[in-house]
Amino acid sequence: MEKEVKIDLDLVPTDLAEEIYTIAFDQPRGGLETELEDRKFQICVSHDVQIPIIEFGRSDGEVKQSEKSLKVDLFRKANCHGSVMVKYAVSSLSLGKEQRWEKFEDGTGKLELNVDLPQYPVQLEREKYILEILELEGASLPRLGDVTKCSIAVENDLKPTVGCTVFSLFLQTDFQTSF
Repeated sequence: MEKEVKIDLDLVPTDLAEEIYTIAFDQPRGGLETELEDRKFQICVSHDVQIPIIEFGRSDGEVKQSEKSLKVDLFRKANCHGSVMVKYAVSSLSLGKEQRWEKFEDGTGKLELNVDLPQYPVQLEREKYILEILELEGASLPRLGDVTKCSIAVENDLKPTVGCTVFSLFLQTDFQTSF
């Protein structure tokens, strides 16, 4: 008589190349007297689930302020099982430094990070926005890849303008006071 024993293996990567599981059986019970020749069985499991690698799709780029935002792709390579939380920082002279969290859902290999740019004139003609991965969390033991920083040159192309309504209001006020 044969009986199949099912062992559910976790899809969490490990640093071990392989692991040995031991299955031990008690003495069979029942009406028939049977004995097991071997009560212990060993199964060697090779770990082929890879550790996910998190990194930016590029290390630099350029964008104009008038485009309203900058977009940078963040990738999870080698293993998309489970969710992974990514903490990253965005810094620039006009923005200062912000820290944010993004989540790779189960099965997701790409996230588009979106950083809003100021929609008013900035004194600097050009400035760098630096995105940097700070921390990773997840059951799949994610690791940083090679591209953990991304530097985006932003051309601040929004220029101050004189509003017609303010100017005409000034003229109206000036005109009424001169009589």
